[in-house]
Amino acid sequence: MIKQRIFIFFSTIMGLSIPAVMAVEGNVDRIEVRGGAILTGIIAESTREVIRLQTDYAGVIEVNASRVERIVTRRAVPGVIPEGVKRVDPSLGPVAVPPKAVPSKAAPKPAPPRKRNWEIEAGMNLVGSEGNSEKLDLGLTLDTRLKREFYRLDFYGRYSYSTNRGSETSNELILGTRYTNFFYKRFGFFLREELEHDGFEGVTLRSTSAAGFSWRLHKEEDLNVEARSGLSYRFEDYKDDGTQAFPGMDFGLDVNWKFTEWVHFKGSYGFIPSFDAFNDFIVTQDSGFNIPLDATKLWKLRFGLTSKYNNRPDGTREALDHKYYARLIASWK
Repeated sequence: MIKQRIFIFFSTIMGLSIPAVMAVEGNVDRIEVRGGAILTGIIAESTREVIRLQTDYAGVIEVNASRVERIVTRRAVPGVIPEGVKRVDPSLGPVAVPPKAVPSKAAPKPAPPRKRNWEIEAGMNLVGSEGNSEKLDLGLTLDTRLKREFYRLDFYGRYSYSTNRGSETSNELILGTRYTNFFYKRFGFFLREELEHDGFEGVTLRSTSAAGFSWRLHKEEDLNVEARSGLSYRFEDYKDDGTQAFPGMDFGLDVNWKFTEWVHFKGSYGFIPSFDAFNDFIVTQDSGFNIPLDATKLWKLRFGLTSKYNNRPDGTREALDHKYYARLIASWK
């Protein structure tokens, strides 16, 4: 009986003393796990894959070494310290528990600068001769285009002036704008306004307003074909014959074909008939080939033909007017 009591007494003392000893700083190891958890006990074994911790509250705990940030202990670690785990000896100074990382809101990225979608082309052709023939032929063009995902806005200007042996053979100024909106895939609408002054034909002012529908007949990187059809109203003020008005139709076709890397074909065609007299109409076309002169494609050379047919010209003027040209063009984007 006495031996049993002595055994029970010492067993109780040992059971109470183990936690007390482990609670004393310097005899307790600490494992800090990613996420902020802290485990205390005595490190029994450490390998490259797992750390075994002897605790009084859960027995032996196995901790995945890849989840451990650091070990705090005064004793030598039995085994090897896993790669990436930091060992700290508290006898060298106070050990600070790192605060739990709070994810900070990422600073908003600055918005990328908005890309300019304006395309500008300016061109000039000039031909002159003296001696047996005295001729002057001057042509100026300006095209600006604003492109967005669903719509396009075009502004354009044309001026041509020519003389033959001192007599004026052409003096025409055209200013125009066109808005095109493709609200459904290949189908959309357009609005167009064009003003023209032609001193040679005796036109003080010709105004053409039109609106209607547009179709993308073909849309690929190398070939774009667009057609339009709508209603128009043409007002003409002649120097000698007064004014005339022609409600009618407006038909057009635009072709942009890149059939080689260095040669592009561009063509624009228009047909404007009158409602009152269908044989009263104007047909226009401008077709040509653009050839880049440098790798940046800033400079281009255009060879083309422009034509206008007015089946009811003023006075003794010819109905058909053709002009061949070679034009130097500068492009910006």
